Amino acid sequence: MDRRFTHEVRVRWRDTDTASEVFYPNYFAFVTDAETEFFRSRGLPQQELIRRCGIYLPRVTVHASFRARTHWDDLLQVAIWVEELAEKRYKLGFEITRQATGELVSDGYIVNVCVDAEKRKSRPIPAEIRDILQPLCRPHAVRAS
Repeated sequence: MDRRFTHEVRVRWRDTDTASEVFYPNYFAFVTDAETEFFRSRGLPQQELIRRCGIYLPRVTVHASFRARTHWDDLLQVAIWVEELAEKRYKLGFEITRQATGELVSDGYIVNVCVDAEKRKSRPIPAEIRDILQPLCRPHAVRAS
């Protein structure tokens, strides 16, 4: 079973620099879009889930390797999966490929920590969110801490 969620992204003019190439921070925006669409596909938009659980899921680490240039109007495929699901954080791996050729253009990971919205302190990820993330977990991704 493929434990990846994929989302298609068309590079827009606003995503590019003066050379019409994607400005590198926008790759993280593409990954964020894929993460948002994953939660939506599970019937629970992130905003509703976060409000209902009384939490935030801030990014604490981001890492990317940029392997090929992408340009205005390229069609990209963003794949995400859970590399690690710990008690208070999860690590999403990602790959972004050019849809026409399958060429890898960027890969990396992001780490989100679960934070109580009122106390502003880390807390365990609610069971409801763990259940949503579980189908994206790679083997051995779940950790005790």
